[in-house]
Amino acid sequence: MDKILLVLAALSAGGLIGGAFLHLLPEAISEVGAASQATLDLFAYLLLGFCTFFVLEQFIKWCHEHYSAHKKKPVSYLVLTSDLVHNFIDGLVNAGSFTVGFQVGIITTLAIFT
Repeated sequence: MDKILLVLAALSAGGLIGGAFLHLLPEAISEVGAASQATLDLFAYLLLGFCTFFVLEQFIKWCHEHYSAHKKKPVSYLVLTSDLVHNFIDGLVNAGSFTVGFQVGIITTLAIFT
């Protein structure tokens, strides 16, 4: 079971990184211009994001190893916290889409629902 989980996690991470590098990043560069300071800022934010998530992953691994002898697993608290943040952002996006227009709000609600 752990092998298939590792493969599926790697596949989803590769899909997200591929989507960012092959679709979002070129579009962002074309919006700001290839030879501007904003392009350098864009790559700096990208590098900062990778480093932040690497440190977060190492911290979670340390917490898991440190608290594994206890009955309560810190992963459950992490899941609850991340779900709270995710749902809060979904609510902000949904409310913002309804301020643009009713049809946009309905479409966004359906997109979040699925």
